[in-house]
Amino acid sequence: MTIGERFAQLEPRERRLAMVLFAVFAVFVVFGIPVLITQAVGSKRDDNVALQDAIRKIREGRAQYAARSANQDAVVERYAKTTPALAGFLDRLAKQNKVDIPESQDQATVPHGKLYEERSTRITLRKVGMLPLAKFMEAIERSGYPVKISKLNVRRSGSVPDQYDVSMTVSAFDRKEPEKKPSGDEAKGEEG
Repeated sequence: MTIGERFAQLEPRERRLAMVLFAVFAVFVVFGIPVLITQAVGSKRDDNVALQDAIRKIREGRAQYAARSANQDAVVERYAKTTPALAGFLDRLAKQNKVDIPESQDQATVPHGKLYEERSTRITLRKVGMLPLAKFMEAIERSGYPVKISKLNVRRSGSVPDQYDVSMTVSAFDRKEPEKKPSGDEAKGEEG
């Protein structure tokens, strides 16, 4: 028995219901499936736009990351050279610039975070001219070591022109290597 014969045997009420069912099915096929496909494609399109946006941000961020990485490498490189003992270092620079250091006093080491330490030396210069003082301070700055003049006090020495008594604190910064924690496997191996 074919579908047409079965349809002819149905009562009018059942035929109407079958026609409505067929019409609903046809509307679903004609309109529903394309709508579902459009929504799925739209969803994928939104995902693609989001991924493209993320890729674009990553590409734009590469320059910033490279700059930050270069800055961090420069900092690590600067701190790679440990400053020698400050008293001897300053004395050598002072002699090169014709300055005499009659007094120097090392101060306590101050930690800065987990990786850095500050060593300081307070020095006093008596009856020094402004040009040798400026050259001495420039030599400290250009030494290539992570040092800075953290305190500076300049007073005129009597009534003589271009003679000053100077008190300054020079600080050197040292980077400590971070302590490496043993991984879980190594710690278990040491215990057993």
